Amino acid sequence: MSPDAEPRFHILVDDPGILASRLGDVARAIAKALKVPRTDAAQRVRYGAGIVGRDLPEPATDEILASFGQEGIGAFAIPSPEVEPLPRTLKLAGLAFVEGGLVGTFRGTDRREEIAWDRVRAFHVTVVARERSADEVEEGRTPRPLYDVTTLPPDACRLSTELDFWEDRERTRKLELALDLLAQDPVLVARISAEDADYATLAEGKALSSLANFLLFVRALAARAPAHVVVPPATRAFAENASWKDLLVEKPEQREAQNLWLLHASRYGRAYGGATTAKEAAEPNPEPEAPAAPAPADPPRS
Repeated sequence: MSPDAEPRFHILVDDPGILASRLGDVARAIAKALKVPRTDAAQRVRYGAGIVGRDLPEPATDEILASFGQEGIGAFAIPSPEVEPLPRTLKLAGLAFVEGGLVGTFRGTDRREEIAWDRVRAFHVTVVARERSADEVEEGRTPRPLYDVTTLPPDACRLSTELDFWEDRERTRKLELALDLLAQDPVLVARISAEDADYATLAEGKALSSLANFLLFVRALAARAPAHVVVPPATRAFAENASWKDLLVEKPEQREAQNLWLLHASRYGRAYGGATTAKEAAEPNPEPEAPAAPAPADPPRS
């Protein structure tokens, strides 16, 4: 941005979870400041995954933040040039735990991606409802294999049954579970798919079911990650009891928006009020502990 250019800002809410109940309040404040129809503002907010305003001029930014403050909605603004597009997602075959961090592996090659814990900012699980192709719809849905249900944890059996039921009802859509891990210096988005990940490095409790192993891996990651790593409440619930409906997103673009919000909200120590960390995901009802987020050069506007 040139020195004479008008400064622009992105506005992020502290907790995207509030949008389920307060979408109208958020949209009303944005519509008033930007002089756009409330329905248009609501549409932008709904798919922004916590980023409720993009490239806004300073007066509109201040007006929106003031309205949010009056409504009790936590939010902050950062200069738009700081919100760079995320790099292409690195699709991994698996993630292995090593001393000091993680190592990503790739299918069909010896390549490895080392990720130190001090680089990791956050991780989260998503369930994307993908549209089936015409061929897939014609062939019909293949139920997920569960092998011997008597040897699997009850929550893994329930998870598989619920996913199958949802897909049977929807027919034209398929649910795809994945875990995204976000790191910095440099920025990295790494993803493993639940159904075809390599779980060879899992120790105790490894099962034949990919869903059971995915759940086991998410729990292991939550237990081993340092306290500064941000874990969204919906991912914590998934780790604790295999709850998945709050992880559902309608479009892959929503997942990318979640990643962008998570990276910047965690950088500024504002994600979910700065109190949702890996330690909390692994230990129910822990003592409150603030994450060790690096202080930005310029504090966010709020």
